[in-house]
Amino acid sequence: MTPTVQRRVIGAIVAIVVVVTCVLLGRWQWHRHEDRSARVDQVLAAYEQDPVALTELISDPAAPLAPALEWRPVEVTGKFGAPIIKIRNRPVDGQPGFHIAQPFYFDSGTQAVLVNRGFITARGELEIDFPAASTGNVQLAAHLRPAESADTRDAPSGQGFTFNPQQLLPDIPNLVTGAYLVASSEQPPAPGEITPLPPPDTDLGSHFSYALQWWFFAGGAVVAFFLLMRREDQHEGTHPVRKKTPSRAEAEEDALIAAWEEQQ
Repeated sequence: MTPTVQRRVIGAIVAIVVVVTCVLLGRWQWHRHEDRSARVDQVLAAYEQDPVALTELISDPAAPLAPALEWRPVEVTGKFGAPIIKIRNRPVDGQPGFHIAQPFYFDSGTQAVLVNRGFITARGELEIDFPAASTGNVQLAAHLRPAESADTRDAPSGQGFTFNPQQLLPDIPNLVTGAYLVASSEQPPAPGEITPLPPPDTDLGSHFSYALQWWFFAGGAVVAFFLLMRREDQHEGTHPVRKKTPSRAEAEEDALIAAWEEQQ
């Protein structure tokens, strides 16, 4: 195999590896885009529906929340009660602070549900004015969210890391454990220190553009390979291979051999 052929084989192998890698990475980003797009479609379809009574959507308090019900608007009447729990490491719009988790007891007295009442800024943990439990019935409008996984980290007293009803409120009977609520409005209004949370993020992200970039790189690798091969052909055409000039000793040896052959 000549050096030229060797270079072309190596170049072809490198180009194939680059193309396959870029195509696979592009497909991965494309699948992420499809997953994100389906997720956004589900959120938008659920979020804009008319609110219904929570009991119409959740009949079994221990059952996991169905994916189609996530972000569904609901209404419930009852009272907020103790304990009030600060959920850590949940900044909003870059502001440090806490989400306020609190149990909400249905006016029927048969069930309770964990509610994320909103965000309260942290001016220092000891300076936060905690909202008091409600003394009268509250008309709560909220959106359904699936219960988050329990967190094994140790949190300070009165604090937590995730909205897991069983972990935060283990002593409350008839608690809805497969879901929790994100409050959107309360009547009477919530204490002024609590800021309602923004709507869910429906940005599709950059996965689609990343997929196009990886596929563009794959095409670029193919073009680069053929350009290099063409440049090498042009280089060889303008620089023909020169025949090796024999040395003086080789020339004398050839002459002696030729003279001997003539004498035979």
